[in-house]
Amino acid sequence: MAAVYSAPNYGGAAYKLFAPVGQCNTLPAGVNNGVQSMQINTVVTPACWIYTNANCAGDNYAIVGKNNVAQMQGVYNNSVQSVICDKPAS
Repeated sequence: MAAVYSAPNYGGAAYKLFAPVGQCNTLPAGVNNGVQSMQINTVVTPACWIYTNANCAGDNYAIVGKNNVAQMQGVYNNSVQSVICDKPAS
């Protein structure tokens, strides 16, 4: 579905999101607060939202389509705590 990375440009340690689409992925300790980039598998989901708090709460930002994030900016750099992705359109 999607993966987050500990370095810009999809480098460093990768963590694949495993929760089904439509369910919140709260990132585990050691992954949260270390996300610097993210890629989405658009075959599985059209968009994901990143959050600054666990359980998909707090500030959020949509990552839509093939607009992967090579470098998180502002409040989201090293602050992503959770992610939720949409179900594909039917």
